Amino acid sequence: ALLDTREFEIFLLTAKGRTNQEMADQLGLSQKTISNVTHSLKEKLGTNRGADLTLLAVKYGYIEP
Repeated sequence: ALLDTREFEIFLLTAKGRTNQEMADQLGLSQKTISNVTHSLKEKLGTNRGADLTLLAVKYGYIEP
């Protein structure tokens, strides 16, 4: 499943441990938008856990362990 640009950006920030509020502030979005996008990307990636996003980001070399 391909992520769009916004989903990928939020994927990386989530994987780095950013909170919804931190992402909303950084990206100029509402917390509700962050929540909706996070939900969508988790569905696309087949998980419901934020920790799995971190594992995927490390696995594919997007972030350092």
